[in-house]
Amino acid sequence: MKTRLIIIFILVSISVFSQGFYKREKDPQGKYRNDTISDTCHYSVNFTDNAVEGGLWRLDKKMKNTYTYPVHGWWWAESDDQALRLLGLRKEN
Repeated sequence: MKTRLIIIFILVSISVFSQGFYKREKDPQGKYRNDTISDTCHYSVNFTDNAVEGGLWRLDKKMKNTYTYPVHGWWWAESDDQALRLLGLRKEN
């Protein structure tokens, strides 16, 4: 599953984000910043539209309304704008 998710992230990076699971990761080369003025850390946003899983857990789009977010750092969002608000991030200019 990890290989499949990596491929999804690469494909999504050249397309438009939409409904799906989002997670922020610290990344010095990322294009998102935290909304607080004192935080100069940059982030990357991971995205998958259908499902994501770890060793003993799985998040599935069909069950999105049953989870208490965040789950292992993942959030469900209906759009990329909503995701950035949930993650407390803004796009770099």
